[in-house]
Amino acid sequence: MQQPKKIIDMHTHIFTLKYLPVYGAIKSYVPKVPDNTAKAIEKIFLYITRSSFLNNTKQEEYPFFEVEKNELEFDFLLEQDDNTIISTFVDSLHDDLLNVIFSDKYIQKAILEVEDDEVDKQYMNQIQYDEKSEVIKWYLLKRKLKKLLNIVLKGFYFFKWFLFMTKSEKSIYTKLVKRYSNTTKFVFHMLDGYEAFNDTIYTKGNPTYYKIEEQIQRMKKMVELNPNLIGFLPFNPFRDNSLKLIDKYIGFEGFKGVKFYPSFGYKPYDRENISLKVNKSIIELYDFCLNKNIPILTHCTPDGFQSQPYGENNSGKNCNPKYWEELLSIPKYNRLKICLGHAGGVDGWFDEFDETSDEVFIGTTLSNGEVVYPYAKKVYELCVNYPNVYCEVGFLSHIYHENPNKIKNYIKRLTYIFKQEENEDIKDYKFSDKIMFGTDWHILYNHGIQDNYDKKYIEIFNKNEYLKKHIDKFFYKNAEKFLDIKL
Repeated sequence: MQQPKKIIDMHTHIFTLKYLPVYGAIKSYVPKVPDNTAKAIEKIFLYITRSSFLNNTKQEEYPFFEVEKNELEFDFLLEQDDNTIISTFVDSLHDDLLNVIFSDKYIQKAILEVEDDEVDKQYMNQIQYDEKSEVIKWYLLKRKLKKLLNIVLKGFYFFKWFLFMTKSEKSIYTKLVKRYSNTTKFVFHMLDGYEAFNDTIYTKGNPTYYKIEEQIQRMKKMVELNPNLIGFLPFNPFRDNSLKLIDKYIGFEGFKGVKFYPSFGYKPYDRENISLKVNKSIIELYDFCLNKNIPILTHCTPDGFQSQPYGENNSGKNCNPKYWEELLSIPKYNRLKICLGHAGGVDGWFDEFDETSDEVFIGTTLSNGEVVYPYAKKVYELCVNYPNVYCEVGFLSHIYHENPNKIKNYIKRLTYIFKQEENEDIKDYKFSDKIMFGTDWHILYNHGIQDNYDKKYIEIFNKNEYLKKHIDKFFYKNAEKFLDIKL
């Protein structure tokens, strides 16, 4: 089997839970959860999230619960159902940490709001008759803590991912390198959720444990300690100084680009509301990146981590590549360097494919006769029609699909595209020169598909000669062009 000479993973993350607005995420995904309960869960998660000591040789804070001392045991835990994870998690917390948790005023309020069942009442009666019974008291409190976690996390889609992110930066990075030891460079991306989620009395602006500049400084230090890391700085048009921060840190050798995240409530280009402050800020970013030849990687799938996950206001709609097409059609911006993350998502790439048809992607006909195509179609078109538009394949989870036809369709579709490109007159730019390898690690833990993403794609690109001849371009050469580096 042919192996790529080098590998650049265009899409990874090494941030911890202290970089995200935990409360805001919980309230967005489980909006009916009481404020006190959501705040309590945030406090618990932040208490257990470790920090790396980045200014000395000490690795990190002590493990927050016993099971994490064994990495295999921790991975096995994340594969279990939510009830098992919650029960094991609470039972394994250190006593000194439990003392801190149960003395927190927000957590105390939330525990008092948890409805008592008959078993709770029995334990409470025992405590009243035997005030010295600390064992019973602690058992009752842990039982209530499990209930509290269940209230929130049963409806929270990203529970396993958040639990994984309670590791420290160094621990996360070490695990990434261990999982993908053959990767030459890891490109990591930061997120900035300031003012992206709904505000309440607790969360004006959606504060994170680390303020944004401290986050950047910590990631800068990680790059200094680990030269095989390349960073993409977070852009947030709701933050007045977002572009100033990018300008300040982009000159550092380890930061090469900007992460753009429409799922946090803004469009790549909003022609109808261009005069709004947020859209003016976005245009300023594009001008800045054009002038300095800075690449942008944007989230480009209707799914994923979103500030507004439900209903008509679903913020995943902001990621539609049609907005990028509107921007790129403006002559000034048609050479902007953009990578469309996730290649538009699984829809389209893994659908049924007929090699005898002229259509690479299948549309769905609505009742009004309109044909709607998956994001993948527009991603492909933008890549072959504009000089600096690329895509990467992070978190295309169907490469693990139990239905073998899914992966067969994907291989047939890629093969067809590459085969057609051997006629150089077909398109202005070849898709084989634009598609890049990426994983979207560490969110892969949420689905239990964190292993062998590179091996899956090596297998795919060894399926036939049309794919095999492009293996080095896919795994690193296209990324070298996009990042303007040479390994």
